[in-house]
Amino acid sequence: MRALYRQAPAMLVGDAFGLGLVLMAFGGYSSRRVLLAWVGAFSIVWALRLLHYLRWTRRGPADEQRLHAWRRSWGLLVLVHGALWAAAVWLFWGRGPLAHTTVLLLVLYSFCLASVQLLASQRGLFLAYNGLVLGATVLRVASDDSLDGHLELAAVVASLFVVTWVMARAHGSALHEAIRLKARTDELAGQLRVEKAEAEAARRAAEAASRAKTQFFAAASHDLRQPLHAMSLYVEALQQRPHEPEVAALVQGVDASVRALDELFGELLDLTRLDSGGIEPRPRPLAMQPLFARLRLHFEPLAEHKRLVLRFHGAQHAAFADPVLVERVLHNLLGNAIRYTEHGGVLVACRRRGGRLLLQVWDTGVGIDAQHLPRVFDEFFQVRGMVPALQRRGLGLGLAIVRRLGVLIGSEVRVCSRPGRGSVFSLSLPLRQGAALPEQTEKV
Repeated sequence: MRALYRQAPAMLVGDAFGLGLVLMAFGGYSSRRVLLAWVGAFSIVWALRLLHYLRWTRRGPADEQRLHAWRRSWGLLVLVHGALWAAAVWLFWGRGPLAHTTVLLLVLYSFCLASVQLLASQRGLFLAYNGLVLGATVLRVASDDSLDGHLELAAVVASLFVVTWVMARAHGSALHEAIRLKARTDELAGQLRVEKAEAEAARRAAEAASRAKTQFFAAASHDLRQPLHAMSLYVEALQQRPHEPEVAALVQGVDASVRALDELFGELLDLTRLDSGGIEPRPRPLAMQPLFARLRLHFEPLAEHKRLVLRFHGAQHAAFADPVLVERVLHNLLGNAIRYTEHGGVLVACRRRGGRLLLQVWDTGVGIDAQHLPRVFDEFFQVRGMVPALQRRGLGLGLAIVRRLGVLIGSEVRVCSRPGRGSVFSLSLPLRQGAALPEQTEKV
């Protein structure tokens, strides 16, 4: 119905144009009384249709019941409109020259063609309207003995009715399918809005849960680290006193356990902060030389203890990244490399690769089997069998933290490894142009 009323202005303009053609064609050849009566009736119906359209634009149907009432009143006006054109055939046919009669035929069929688009969705109304107009035309033409070939012309008009009906059925089917698809689209859009609202609510709930988890781990880390710190002080005090060898070994074991617990709490807290978006990268110029110096200072004792060769190459380069995040990535990678390497050494290399800076941590450790490589960055994943259980430390969170830090930095951390030969972890950083120092290699 809304589509029909949207086309009402064009219909009214077409009616006025058709009325003008009839007046010009038959104004001087028909009875003035008959012509005025038909024009008056046509004008009244035209005005009623205009008022009907204006009421629709101002009010429209409030519910389904009123919509049916509007459809009935609109259909009644259409039928009266068709009856007036059917009357015009009988009133004006044969009045004046043949060309004027031809004009009347063209006007009538033009309205029938227009009804294909306007009435195709209401097939009963379409048949009634065209039956009135074309049916009256067929009967009037067939009864005009003065016209040569009047029966053939009547048959042509009847065939036009059939053609018009076929066109209307095709258009009506397409229109109903379009309406069905639109209704389905609206239904899917409504479902999408509901699902979007549910997803948004779930997202807010997840964010609230994540914030609560972060607050919990932060509080737990703070509260639990206090007794851990106290324990470490007690252990340190015990270590300063002379003990029997067995007691000294126990004190050393307690100290190692306390340090491991503190490290685990730190990893859990870091992972929670990363997942909750609590860390914002702050990129700035980053020179490799002081970074490598800090890493060497921290890991040199560990490497010497295991008799490993620790080297740094490419300290003359500089990147543009968050120094804290990059150092944490290298810290975790170096810690893993030294932990799982028993012979050979570890190399931290930095070199240019195109317009970026490639950082790599090489080791000659146990390596990782190819089937485990896709999972090495997963939380709580540890490769079993490659390293004795007593040498494995932590919960398997170090590389998970590395992956998340890499995302914050803007670089995917990659790994290549061969079992028994070693591994290499790589990440790419934006290169700080024009920042290079004389190349040097630090070796321990």
